[in-house]
Amino acid sequence: MTEIQKAIQKTIKNSKKRDKTNTRYLSWKHCYDFFQQNHDQIEGSKEKMELAELHLGFYLASWGMYRGSSFLLNYDYTIHKNAIKTLCCSKLWKPRLDNEEGFEKYFNDLIKKLNKAYIKYYSEYIKNKNLKTDSTLTNTLVTKIILGTIGITPAYDRFFKQGVDELNNKLKPCIDGETIKFSKTVSAEEIIKWWKFYKQYQSSLKKYNHGYPPMKQIDRFVFELGNKKKKYDTR
Repeated sequence: MTEIQKAIQKTIKNSKKRDKTNTRYLSWKHCYDFFQQNHDQIEGSKEKMELAELHLGFYLASWGMYRGSSFLLNYDYTIHKNAIKTLCCSKLWKPRLDNEEGFEKYFNDLIKKLNKAYIKYYSEYIKNKNLKTDSTLTNTLVTKIILGTIGITPAYDRFFKQGVDELNNKLKPCIDGETIKFSKTVSAEEIIKWWKFYKQYQSSLKKYNHGYPPMKQIDRFVFELGNKKKKYDTR
């Protein structure tokens, strides 16, 4: 058993404590399952659109994206409508991670459209707060939105980034015999690297399963690496 396989086995034990009934960690699963089951019906149904907005908003709140410093805190759940329309577009719903060139174009397009979906609200917030920053959403928010709906990227939050450092510096990951380093910034190239990593260790990572997609299994593993010193996290 490799050091990475041992680390996966150890973090699985820790993560199981988070899967108890009614914990906030299940907000991701409720949100993801809703979008997987209803994505092709949401835009044509006022009721399903409202449910989608509520699921996404509550999941993001559970995962720390409605704290006092967040622009989302200033708006109600309908702020997510344009993003949901983008996410549920049939052309954007089923990407192929094994098609590297096609996935890069797909992912870059998705990021641009998600930023556009929130730009009116984010720009308004920046102006009102007199902040000196651009109107691009943070990697943390964008990746949490994508993970909770389509499920094709880990969530690049503080603990995940700490986990990336732990993985790079102590476990020294390899893909096809070549040592690699993962970045703490999301990109199509990085997700393809995570996909290759997943394929190499999927027999171990699948033990996280619960019906989780590959990038959620990666998210759980790396998050637990970064969070291992804390009993409770503030994701």
